Amino acid sequence: MQKNIFRKGLVAGIIVIFLIISIAPSTAKLDKEMCPSTGFSGNLLGYVNDTSGKPIKGAIIRVFYHDTWKKDYSDENGFYNVTRIPICFCIKEAYCSKIGYKTEHVSLAIVENTVHNFILTSTEEIHKDCNGFPIFLSLLKKFPVLYHIFQRLELQ
Repeated sequence: MQKNIFRKGLVAGIIVIFLIISIAPSTAKLDKEMCPSTGFSGNLLGYVNDTSGKPIKGAIIRVFYHDTWKKDYSDENGFYNVTRIPICFCIKEAYCSKIGYKTEHVSLAIVENTVHNFILTSTEEIHKDCNGFPIFLSLLKKFPVLYHIFQRLELQ
């Protein structure tokens, strides 16, 4: 009896999560006319480090605005500089990712030289954290599709 209630609750929770994910991006979309550009360009720059403070080379930093992407890669010192981002009166989305690390996201306004440092957590650290929750992992393994999705999310 309790297994059925748990399964129904789990299925309902998954459905709610998928609904939130599918609705959220459409409500966050800004119209270009609502957010006119000032005619000037700005930069997003900073460093990408791991949780121990070591620079991460080759991480991709992507800035999304008005259905457009600008990107750059971090160098051997972890430094990146995404250039020629239109300055407007709106918030832009910035993502930093690298295989083997959890993707980080930030919403920010871009000005002439906006500085943001990313700190990425390795997926090995995430697995160590999950080892403290064997029940969670064992439940995920009973649902192969969810376990596969969980693994894919960790790599992004």
